[in-house]
Amino acid sequence: MLGALFIEESCMRRLVKSIAIAASMLAASAAHADCGTDNSDEAVKSCLAQDLRDSDKRINATYKLLMSSLDDAGKLSLRDEQRAWLKTRDKACLLNNKESDREKWLAGILADKPMTVCVVRYTFARVAELDQQLKQKAPAKMAEAPAAPVAPQLAAKPAGAGEQALPAYLQFFDDGYKSRSGTSHQGGQWYLEVTIDRGHLAELGDAVLTTGFFNTKSGVMNMISVRHTQVGMGPLVIGLALDLNDGFAYFHRDGQWKVTPGQTGSLAVPANMAYWAGVEGSSEVRELIKRGLVKVNLGQQPFQFPKPAGYRAWSDI
Repeated sequence: MLGALFIEESCMRRLVKSIAIAASMLAASAAHADCGTDNSDEAVKSCLAQDLRDSDKRINATYKLLMSSLDDAGKLSLRDEQRAWLKTRDKACLLNNKESDREKWLAGILADKPMTVCVVRYTFARVAELDQQLKQKAPAKMAEAPAAPVAPQLAAKPAGAGEQALPAYLQFFDDGYKSRSGTSHQGGQWYLEVTIDRGHLAELGDAVLTTGFFNTKSGVMNMISVRHTQVGMGPLVIGLALDLNDGFAYFHRDGQWKVTPGQTGSLAVPANMAYWAGVEGSSEVRELIKRGLVKVNLGQQPFQFPKPAGYRAWSDI
């Protein structure tokens, strides 16, 4: 029994050490990653880590600037609002409130794609909310707040401007932040494409999107970061291939497969389950699709890149 405890404690110490190393690596690599063009998983994580650090600084600074500009009743109201936001974020994103080391806490978030998207969603939105309040209460103090990413301001365009009809083959959940294909598959080999208009989305702000396959319990996802520095860049085409015969998911970006379908080393998916294809985001995916900033092609239009041999369009019955 004592031996088992010793082994468990040793494993725990190694785990804690590895998390700390990962956090420090993220911090170091953020300074070197090209956050405007490098879409590798490592670069996306390191850049998002820095985004969340910058957003924390912005929120704290703006909160203090607001506090200094309010009367006692206003300060009490803002304090309660901030506490309520933290509780809402932590509950929605399933965050661990017991981790006191900020970098370890951050590394844990970035190791989980759905959690990352959720935290970015709430954090970027809170930056925008506090900025709006500061503009109203003390506009002269706006320059004192440090720079940070902000969520795309989708309301910046008039309602109906450039809007498209939402495709009937998609369903939306979580107030429009998640989309799913209306059709699911439990066997076979399937392909679809998601096109992200990076240049025009970047004009509105910063966002994180995931594309992937989802069952009733979990999912396998590919994460993409769109940043304000990508204004002027062309669209990014994400190809998604799902092999439910052998149980693997594959992704490409503009035709460059991370792992070629049929080869080893890709992401495993549990067999004998129904899967839906979908897109989730830190911004409202339903609105992004309505504006034409995100397009999901299940096979209703010709694909921009060839399907892998033996694969069928997702929309095929």
